[in-house]
Amino acid sequence: YEFPARDSQPAVKLTWYDGNQTPKEVAGERVPGSGVMFVGSEGKLFSGYSNYRLFPQEKFADFKAPEQTIPASIGHHAEWIKACKDGSPTTCNFDYSGALT
Repeated sequence: YEFPARDSQPAVKLTWYDGNQTPKEVAGERVPGSGVMFVGSEGKLFSGYSNYRLFPQEKFADFKAPEQTIPASIGHHAEWIKACKDGSPTTCNFDYSGALT
């Protein structure tokens, strides 16, 4: 799916992979079985639930990650149960959700 350009923002292409399909951008690389990948003009960012990898790795060898400001998740299932029991907020709640297409 391609989101059209708007205002000063260019169009954005979204591709969904599921099952055993592997994006050609990570062919031959060892990546987690689930996550999201952003492909840019200068590299790629693959992010799982609690980790990330930058490609090509040699280009980003000196990259220093910013200080973590959002607490690590205890897992979305555990967060959901905790929220049901005590009303605490989750790190991935529905307050800021929207349709992908």
